[in-house]
Amino acid sequence: MSGWSKWSALAGVALVTVALVGCSSSEEVRKPAVLVPFDNKVDDSVVWDTSVGDGVGDYFTNLAPNYNYDKIFAASREGVVEALDPTNGDTIWKVDLGAAKSFFGDRSDMRLSGGVSSGFGKVYIGSENGFVYALDEKTGKTLWTAQVPGEAMASPVPDAGLILVNTTSGKLVALDEGTGKQKWVYDQDVPSLTLRGVSAPATVQGAALVGTPDGKLAAVLLDSGLAAWEQPISPAKGDNALELLRDVDGSPIVVGPVVYTIAYNGELVAIDMRSGRPMWKRDYSSYRAMDIDGFDLYITDSTGTLYDIDRRNGLEKWSQPMLLNRRVTAPTVVGNKVVVGDFEGYLHWFDRDTGKLLGRDQINDSGLYARPLVVDGKLVVQSRDGDIYMIKLD
Repeated sequence: MSGWSKWSALAGVALVTVALVGCSSSEEVRKPAVLVPFDNKVDDSVVWDTSVGDGVGDYFTNLAPNYNYDKIFAASREGVVEALDPTNGDTIWKVDLGAAKSFFGDRSDMRLSGGVSSGFGKVYIGSENGFVYALDEKTGKTLWTAQVPGEAMASPVPDAGLILVNTTSGKLVALDEGTGKQKWVYDQDVPSLTLRGVSAPATVQGAALVGTPDGKLAAVLLDSGLAAWEQPISPAKGDNALELLRDVDGSPIVVGPVVYTIAYNGELVAIDMRSGRPMWKRDYSSYRAMDIDGFDLYITDSTGTLYDIDRRNGLEKWSQPMLLNRRVTAPTVVGNKVVVGDFEGYLHWFDRDTGKLLGRDQINDSGLYARPLVVDGKLVVQSRDGDIYMIKLD
């Protein structure tokens, strides 16, 4: 086990900010908000549950379930990948990428951390070891394996015959979707201290929009790997190392001609796609993905506060601070509700129009870390110990 990979050993790595969110000036860690009793108005139930390997444990990871080809794809850190039937959770196929033995006879550590994603008839997963795997979506057979220059901790993104892999070394790598061969590399500047997490690019109109470790959003042309424009999102500011962190780690969201992105210790910004110029900016800090529904942009900031922002002008509609320091997931909109998970395995349901807490349910006490996935109006959540749940509202 590498010492810097564990949550408990992140002191030398900037992602320790996940555990240190909300620190006082004396750098004392604030305790997670206490969950107080309330009148639960949400009746949810588990349709099915299953387990995929041993999960992710206490490691930081971007592994999350993916839905495509009428299957739910999920993976565990040690190398187990499964395709599940969304109706009953039955296993359609299962492979173990880490089944090979090392020279000393121990099971190899795959350290899967980026994905799961899918496209072009394949399932894609990246690893901290710097490998990207492409599996056949029908059988799970490994079709190709590619090595990239850095940890592949973001979900690989398929588009235009390419698989885009954003790495922790600051390199956005384009691989051929059929062979895994490298087509081009776009280099990003990497400060000496960054969050140990990277954003998956968003693709639109022949460009990949990618957040950079030095606080920028770049539009990279898919046919050449050259930058069409770069826009600063998070200027360096502050007096200590944590305050100087400015990574853009949440994947951008594109709606029409506008791209929305957010930075840690930075700003929430709406940018004109064609020119790269900001349309509005607001002071919010986050390293999580966002969700958009209509004119509402939902974010969870670095303290765990949930916000509803009018995406047309950046004005705040409501904020919900009751989950401070509970390491909440990125938000997901389900009908007229917004849901997030937390480190103790609770799902929290909020009214999407007012931010009022409607319901709470502890799903798995090992903790929920991945953004809830909507499949046919139901939720798929993955716990740290590898359990997968399909949840519906009754």
